[in-house]
Amino acid sequence: MQANPTMVYASPPARPASRASSTAIPRKVVAATVIGNALEFYDFVTYAFFAVYIGKAFFPASTPLGSLLLSLAVFGVGFVSRPLGGVLIGAYADRAGRKPAMLLTIGLMTVGTLGLALTPSYDSIGLAAPIIVVLCRLIQGLALGGEVGPSSAFLIESAPAHQRGLYGSWQLASQGAAGFVAGCIGMALTSTLSPAELQVLQSLGARRGQLDQRETDLDTQVQLIAAAEAKLDQRIAQMNGLKGDIQGLLN
Repeated sequence: MQANPTMVYASPPARPASRASSTAIPRKVVAATVIGNALEFYDFVTYAFFAVYIGKAFFPASTPLGSLLLSLAVFGVGFVSRPLGGVLIGAYADRAGRKPAMLLTIGLMTVGTLGLALTPSYDSIGLAAPIIVVLCRLIQGLALGGEVGPSSAFLIESAPAHQRGLYGSWQLASQGAAGFVAGCIGMALTSTLSPAELQVLQSLGARRGQLDQRETDLDTQVQLIAAAEAKLDQRIAQMNGLKGDIQGLLN
């Protein structure tokens, strides 16, 4: 019998080093990404837990239910602009990078949230109040839609080998955590503050708007008084001139 020839097996080719292993990203950066994503979702969903009070302040209706439905409808407006934000900011992230795109979404979310917080009530500025609220919700939706794609891609690209699923899951986990925290804060405020105190908080925006309007009216009145004084001085000067002419004729 002839001996079997020796079987030689080629070793598998070496796997190329992944981006995560070649350039490790600090965990602090990853954690900051998760926290930033959670804060954006918190700003977006907090509206829903205070929809009753937002409806009373910005969407007055003949019945409380109608006011609440209008407020919830505007909450849904934010979901309309989310796909647009995902497409536009996602394309921007491919060109400029994940970090600039996420910074852009944070800036847009800040603008939308501050706009909601600083808008006077319907009693102060009328129809302009709900229009501003709708615009702010559109900006928030644009920001949130643009946040999901770049943050998810950044987390997956930053993950070590065999942990991409774990790192990517933090995107959705941060969303749930944001909703949970927003619900807890809303429940704490409504259970701690009395209805009278909540009414006071609700009326702060209206009072601020009324004070601004009164200040504007006062400035207008001051300008009118100054213009009247100028006309009075002019009339006095004319009368003095006429008096001098009469005295000259008498002499």
